[in-house]
Amino acid sequence: MRNSTFLTKVWFTQTLSFCGSVTLTFGTGIWIYEQIHQALGVALGTTLLYLPAVLLSKTVSRYEKIYPPEEILLVTNVGSLVLWVTLCMAIQVLKDELPLIYAALFIGGGFRAFQVPAMSLLIRKYSPLKLLQHNIGLFSLGNAGVNIVGPGMGILLLQVNGVRALLLFNIVSYPLIIIILCNFFRNNCPKINGITQLTWKKPQSTIQKNIRKFLYC
Repeated sequence: MRNSTFLTKVWFTQTLSFCGSVTLTFGTGIWIYEQIHQALGVALGTTLLYLPAVLLSKTVSRYEKIYPPEEILLVTNVGSLVLWVTLCMAIQVLKDELPLIYAALFIGGGFRAFQVPAMSLLIRKYSPLKLLQHNIGLFSLGNAGVNIVGPGMGILLLQVNGVRALLLFNIVSYPLIIIILCNFFRNNCPKINGITQLTWKKPQSTIQKNIRKFLYC
């Protein structure tokens, strides 16, 4: 029951963050076309978003063997939050927004390349055998719903306040999943002097072992 509750919370909050990403992606595509009036610019943005999934496929596979999916999800969601907050602040100062958005789409695509397989592993880890297919289907249903809702949200937010509204919506989609995962680690990870010990904070010898495993597995 406890695992089921945790999985449900992660599924809901991660789906919410995916919704923010899809809304931003679709809305940004429209915004790019409005700026340069060329379909090639939209295609470039889409390519930059999905290219990391291809380039990092072997790296993702190796990291999945080293780190548990909960940690991968936490790190990538925190990284995504920092990325979009930084971009939102940068476009307030710099006039040329397009190169920044292209760069952010590429980096964000890198984080997403880790998140999707990590979520799949998490479902398998915490699902009883009799509920495995049900939970996988639920995850797929959530993604399908996001792909339906996201484009409409993107258009609506663009009309409200342009690309800044898209960024803000995407930013507020991350805190819940981060809170859920942090609470999980606080309750389940060993503590030394009151400090929660995660995989990346293991002794140096273990880190070196993991690096060797990453390089040669």
